[in-house]
Amino acid sequence: MSLGIYFNAMDTEALVRTIREQPEVLIQRVASKFERFEGEAAIKQATAALRNMVYGLEQTPQLRSRLGDVFLELSGAYSVRMPYGGYYDRALHTEAIEDCMKEDFGLEDFEFSDYFFGRYNHRCPLELPNYGDFPIIGFVPSDALQALATRMAHIAISDDDIWNFKKDGDSYRAESYGHIRGMKADFAFCAEKGLDIFSFCH
Repeated sequence: MSLGIYFNAMDTEALVRTIREQPEVLIQRVASKFERFEGEAAIKQATAALRNMVYGLEQTPQLRSRLGDVFLELSGAYSVRMPYGGYYDRALHTEAIEDCMKEDFGLEDFEFSDYFFGRYNHRCPLELPNYGDFPIIGFVPSDALQALATRMAHIAISDDDIWNFKKDGDSYRAESYGHIRGMKADFAFCAEKGLDIFSFCH
């Protein structure tokens, strides 16, 4: 099974305020999502990792390994719905999107792994899992999304463009152009609303 990538939009500043002002409310809201995990031990570990993150306590290696699960549920509980909210198959979509962004639209440095899973992680105010832990999680702040949205402003993709690719049998570009149009809408939305993105690969 191929890995998938998706983005969740978050008001990280508001989330940090909630952590500071109502930590137990947040813990209860997110920990309730852990009930779907298999086994009482997994639930206890994820809850402990969440509590340590909220209160700035040191994580043991075992608890750090649960931070990915914590962020999945945290972002699910506090995310903001984006206009497109696409899901990108790592094997089928990401390389094709990168190729089209570079070859057709001139964004030579656009790479999923760099942009969404590393370049801006140091700016996240929350403790992210170690890179390579599963799921892989990244952070992109609103101002970086604004810069990317500005660079993508010249991209104009119509339904006819996508249909013509399909008609010509170019499913590679038809699907990629649909994703690129959706990503452009999502990034512009986040920039306008002052939202950050948490990226997930699992």
